Amino acid sequence: MHLIENDAALAALVQQWLDEPLIAIDTESNSLFAYYERVCLIQLSTRQQDYLIDPLALNDLSPLGQVTAAPHIELVFHAAEYDIACLKRDFGFVFANLFDTMMAARVLGYREYGLGKLLNHFFDVEQDKRYQRADWGQRPLSAAQQRYAQQDTHFLPRLRDILHSELTAQSALPEAQELFDKTLQTPPAEHSFDPDGYWFLNKTRQFSLRQKAMLRELYLWREQIARQRNIPRFRVLADEKLVALVQVNPKSVNEMVQKRLLTRHSAQRYGLPVLRALASGRTAALPTPPQPPPRLMKPPSAALIGSRTGASSALPNGAWKAISSSRAMCCGNWPSARPARPKSWPRSATWAPGAANATAWNFCSFLIGNRGRPKPTGHPKTVTLQGQ
Repeated sequence: MHLIENDAALAALVQQWLDEPLIAIDTESNSLFAYYERVCLIQLSTRQQDYLIDPLALNDLSPLGQVTAAPHIELVFHAAEYDIACLKRDFGFVFANLFDTMMAARVLGYREYGLGKLLNHFFDVEQDKRYQRADWGQRPLSAAQQRYAQQDTHFLPRLRDILHSELTAQSALPEAQELFDKTLQTPPAEHSFDPDGYWFLNKTRQFSLRQKAMLRELYLWREQIARQRNIPRFRVLADEKLVALVQVNPKSVNEMVQKRLLTRHSAQRYGLPVLRALASGRTAALPTPPQPPPRLMKPPSAALIGSRTGASSALPNGAWKAISSSRAMCCGNWPSARPARPKSWPRSATWAPGAANATAWNFCSFLIGNRGRPKPTGHPKTVTLQGQ
């Protein structure tokens, strides 16, 4: 493993990487510790070596952009959308050729497609989760942090090979490629703030307009403090704390502490400003509800699709029910979970892409999840990371 902390070393390595056909990439950011999130570490692996690039120590990362923009280099990510959005925002990188192992696993029907689960499934590797919530903006990085970061890309080239072979065997590679190509168009991440976001906080549906006004004042105050201190909003006050403060409507700092609305430490720091925000909301102009978002396109009916393909009678009711409820899929977003094989689906039939359910696969490919997969043979069971 190589830690890159100066511009000359990066520029020299980029010339080597431009000759590589495949490179795995991941990033670590400080979103849990800063309002203005930034990429704090870039992990990169070829088939031969692992690298950690420290953006906080470098003055110029533009040479790395030559690698991400090279169409002949396949970039392997796991859950690429967030990483690509952050790299575009912070460094203006362009991306040309992508393979996303998480998307590939989902297309193939794996029920558990997190990187840790896949590494354990194929390589018997247990991920150390201690550093998932670490502050990656702090320096120096410990040796344990570096090993954790290294593992995120070390196995990706081999994992990509396994999943690519399975996609090819199941004739599902074109479906996956569509998703990869769409992910390449992910826009840069933004430091955005919705001033009407308080309307959509949990447990506020029954709030009166006066309570909404009080919540608005707290919501806007919290945003100001988070920006001033450069900390995430939840480290000022969590959403549920804002809602509880409006519900109870305390009249003193002591009441906040006694009713456990704020910890003693938070009350000492924010108690008086919170009281002022609540008081302002009691007399401020009442808010106007924001315009509702446009309605999402409904999925086509089973009858409509079946009339064009003759496949509707071959699909179980459970499949069509899942299609009907998958509004997010119609808008190009993957659902958070893949439904299991419908109970009405015959045990003897294969619940996978095939002639009978080809239309459902093309329309909503998350419906192809298999009940389970045997661990492939021929894959390494124990791997020692380089540099250990």
